[in-house]
Amino acid sequence: MSLYDWLITYIFNGIDTTAYGDYVVITLVIIAVLFVGLIIKAITGLLNIFIR
Repeated sequence: MSLYDWLITYIFNGIDTTAYGDYVVITLVIIAVLFVGLIIKAITGLLNIFIR
């Protein structure tokens, strides 16, 4: 969980700063959304394989 903790501190440090921090938070949110989407696609693909 060290990487997760580092991400949280990184996000909060980004929020503390000015516009640059906002850009960091936005990019991290976009990366997180894409990552979650890939995970959901992988899970649904595996479920389709198991259902068939």
